Amino acid sequence: MLRQVLKERVASPVTCTAPILVQDGEGIIWPHTINVIQGQTGTHKSRVAETISSVLIAHGGFREETLGLAVGNTAAGPYSVCYIDTERNQQEQFIQAVQKMKKRAGYEHDENLAHFDYNSLLDIPRTDRLAALRDYLEYIRKELSGHLVIVLDQTADCVADFNDPKESMLLTDLLNVMVNQQDVTFICVIHENPGGTKARGHLGTELANKASTVLQVGFIKSASGIPSPVLQMKYIKRRSGSQDFKVNVQYDAEKEELVRSDTATVKTALDSRKRTAHPDQVITLLSEVLTAPMPITKLKDQLAAKVSVSSKTVGFRLTELINTKVAIPDADGVACTLVSEQKGKTILCRLVPIS
Repeated sequence: MLRQVLKERVASPVTCTAPILVQDGEGIIWPHTINVIQGQTGTHKSRVAETISSVLIAHGGFREETLGLAVGNTAAGPYSVCYIDTERNQQEQFIQAVQKMKKRAGYEHDENLAHFDYNSLLDIPRTDRLAALRDYLEYIRKELSGHLVIVLDQTADCVADFNDPKESMLLTDLLNVMVNQQDVTFICVIHENPGGTKARGHLGTELANKASTVLQVGFIKSASGIPSPVLQMKYIKRRSGSQDFKVNVQYDAEKEELVRSDTATVKTALDSRKRTAHPDQVITLLSEVLTAPMPITKLKDQLAAKVSVSSKTVGFRLTELINTKVAIPDADGVACTLVSEQKGKTILCRLVPIS
């Protein structure tokens, strides 16, 4: 009985297992766990999963950029990897991805690897995919030796409906049973909801709850929402580590690979996030917005909405313009200064022509 097995384990000393994978020396994936890579469409989630796979099958012979990734416990190897795809066509896209995984790991594309398997669920109807996945996982566990890391890319396509609680629970239960009863670990790649930071659907919620590690991949964006070249690999959940661990990478179009970002590029990307509301922006908008005396709270809110910053930041800029008496053209082009005056409990702002 499981109860008796648990009692025996509790009565014995526990040796903490070393991580399967580390990044910059930080443990990120441990054996017998469910792990998630999530991000918006186009954030190179699959390339991250492919790089991880290449590192695990390389056994020390990695040819390309590793993004700081390395096998965490070489004594427990060799590791086997099974990569299951659900999105890319089988004529070119997935084939090229597999060839690149082999090449990165130091093998020829036509070399047969006993510790690396790959398959696609694309041709299987969605209603049949969960059953097909279960059968295939049982088969491949017997075929590949050593600890097996299984990548599901994309996981939401493994079920008929990722918003169906029943379907979601059936898949997560399957993963949970396998990590507890067999020598396997899962890496689940999944899209985030459009415009949000939550993994897609009910399935995404369940996976995040069950996961030991959740890695979010996304572009650093400017204050106006423009993506920079820098992708941030942010570990938003680690049961065995801090939650603020980040690694900055970017896509190299020439190499067709993810590479580490240099310090200058990262600094530029981070600086672009600062919502400064440049004085020239505020001056230009004041001539449009402030056509009559207006409460300062209303003025700050209207300007903040136009330049996509907080009203607090706009308030700092308005104070600077009032104190420095900078010339500001009104709607008719007349040079004015911005002044504020107390009217009862309200502070009004208006443009006053320079005499």
